[in-house]
Amino acid sequence: MVQYVFTPWRDRQELLLVREQFYGSGALTQAAGASGRVQGDEGQQGLNQGDARRRTTAAAAAASTNRQASREQADGEKHKAVGRVSMWMQRGNCPHMVESTALLMAAVLSDEAAATGNAGASTYAVRAAYAAAFSRFVTGLLDGHQDKLRKQSMYSIAKNIGLPATFVELRHQATHEQLPSLAKLRSAARKALDWIWDYYWKHLGEADRAKDPCKELLSKDMAATANEGSGPEPAGRQVPEEQDQEQELEQDPDQSPERTTGWSRYSGAWKPKPIGVV
Repeated sequence: MVQYVFTPWRDRQELLLVREQFYGSGALTQAAGASGRVQGDEGQQGLNQGDARRRTTAAAAAASTNRQASREQADGEKHKAVGRVSMWMQRGNCPHMVESTALLMAAVLSDEAAATGNAGASTYAVRAAYAAAFSRFVTGLLDGHQDKLRKQSMYSIAKNIGLPATFVELRHQATHEQLPSLAKLRSAARKALDWIWDYYWKHLGEADRAKDPCKELLSKDMAATANEGSGPEPAGRQVPEEQDQEQELEQDPDQSPERTTGWSRYSGAWKPKPIGVV
């Protein structure tokens, strides 16, 4: 029996795009560029100290500007990913790992945005956002692996799936006790995002970028049908419209083919005819 799986995303490419927006794809490139800049600075030791100091200062300023621009661009991509996942959640059937990634990332972005505002008024709100996102992540994940016939503790399920026990402890503290400190919640959110990457996102490899076999088969059939339609017609085969035109010409030899191709100017004396008479 065929089992249909409905996903909120359009295709697998859209899901991989969200993964790239969340976690980025240029970490190795940035690391290679940083090592290249260090080697370039070491080559300036043979110059005089004044020029070396000025060039080092200019290079540091340029590097700082580039890092700031890349950070802003990465934050913009993360905001887009959070908005896209929010739309998927409205459609339904959104995986819990995707939703948890968006909630944790939204808390991280809110924390970064609140750093420039009133710290006293925003700290508690950021702690609440972290706690809600983290608690929903742990609770939804463990409830999904719960056996309905034989109830298990959260620690047992976490051990079976490889979830750290500290996540369960922090979830219990955020739910039933006083909110954890902001530093503790920040560290837990970063670790949770890394764990979700290893548990879910990392397994969406390049093999999933292959086209859908159903779409490939359908495209091949459509191409074959188009080729058959554009091929040469048999000698004895005529289109019905051409046959009708030939019959009309045989019945009225004086009628030219131009009459059937569109408007033409009437030649000869005009004779009025009653309405309805051709």
